[in-house]
Amino acid sequence: MFEFGYSPFTDNNGNKKNIFNLNFTDLEQLQTKEIEEGEHIEYKVEFNSSVKKKIPKIISSFANESGGWIFVGIENKTRKFCYIENNGIEEIIQQLLKEHTSPIPKIEIKFLKSDSSRETGILVIWVPEGIEPPYIANGNIFVRVGSTSTPLKNDEDLFVAIKDRFYLDRLYQKSKARKQEIADFCNKKISISNDIPTNLGIPDKGGICNIYIIPVYNLNLFEHLETEEDIISLFLAESKIPKPYFSGNDLFCEMNIEFKKATQSYMSIIFRSSDVLDYFQNTVAWEQFFNGSAKFHIPISYYPNQKSIIGTIKQNDLKYENSEIFSKFQYYDGETFIKTIILCLGSYFKILKKVIPDFSEVFIIIELENIKRLVLFFDLEEYRQVIKEKGLIFSDKQSIKIDLYNLNAVKIEENNLMFYLLLINQVFRSFGYTNNEFAKFFTGTMRKHEKKS
Repeated sequence: MFEFGYSPFTDNNGNKKNIFNLNFTDLEQLQTKEIEEGEHIEYKVEFNSSVKKKIPKIISSFANESGGWIFVGIENKTRKFCYIENNGIEEIIQQLLKEHTSPIPKIEIKFLKSDSSRETGILVIWVPEGIEPPYIANGNIFVRVGSTSTPLKNDEDLFVAIKDRFYLDRLYQKSKARKQEIADFCNKKISISNDIPTNLGIPDKGGICNIYIIPVYNLNLFEHLETEEDIISLFLAESKIPKPYFSGNDLFCEMNIEFKKATQSYMSIIFRSSDVLDYFQNTVAWEQFFNGSAKFHIPISYYPNQKSIIGTIKQNDLKYENSEIFSKFQYYDGETFIKTIILCLGSYFKILKKVIPDFSEVFIIIELENIKRLVLFFDLEEYRQVIKEKGLIFSDKQSIKIDLYNLNAVKIEENNLMFYLLLINQVFRSFGYTNNEFAKFFTGTMRKHEKKS
């Protein structure tokens, strides 16, 4: 999670303003506060070829240190506004970073139009402190020293070499610490299990899907909702309302998963989909943290009548010698599993977007527990065709952790069913299905919920 860090801007109450709620008039604070170019600030009068060459190293130096702001259209010494035209500058900057930096630093860009002319204004670039330094620009590692972006280099001067080595070690340690923070977050600490019966009558541990969501930026829910009671009231109420999901531009279906119980915890609120005490461990749980992060713990739906499912599967010309082999596997409801994942993610995205409209990107890690020899069964013709051709398909591993997009942020499209299909297809590969097979099961499952016109 990126922290907002330093900002030269404050609101009327003295609270720090970030780039998302920045207005053109806020730029006057750079003049009234006499904000000089320095560790966190860079001014450029215009966006010319010279600035384009420098942009990658300036951005990477901010990302390597504690972040910073770049203002294009403001003179350095006087902070005089020198309005520029917005001729696709954002796309140019993103392309420059793709071509000249590795890894590509995270940035936010905002073009603030002037009052005098709607065609010109000031370009603002905010660079958060990076979470995977060192960031390299044109083959060099740049750090911010005063108002200058300076490269680390192999120098014959022993003092310079030691100093630069210290900088480099610090960047690697910072990257390691950030990744460890994410790893520490991705664990199940609340009381959730999936107890299923066995032939011996002793409960066994069934499959569980854990979803860990970390917003790109600290959302701080208390900036938008005053109390924990407000958070609980809103989330419970919103979960009752069916939400729209679209296929292309057309409304496809409306669905929801209702959360009925909420309990307060340290830095979080835990919602459960059942308020019946007997089921407190075997219910879907949503732990919502006040910084916007969330954890979902989903017991995968187990078929109580395993013999009936086995009988259905055996009708599809599978190759086997002893029918007792089927009792070695556990059979789960694949359609309910797909729907539950979509609705958990959708509830989170849609409610957070309602509270914080600028919320748009997250990191997602999914962990599957107790899934060895687990069969996801779909009551679909597409499923029967697959097992006729390939035989019984099941998970070979006990547990799997999936880092969706390799710690790259996911851009949220909370109403788009195709977004969810692409987002969770890796989960179903863990159960032995190809992307194409899962797409068929996904479509077949969603078709059962299609809204008829």
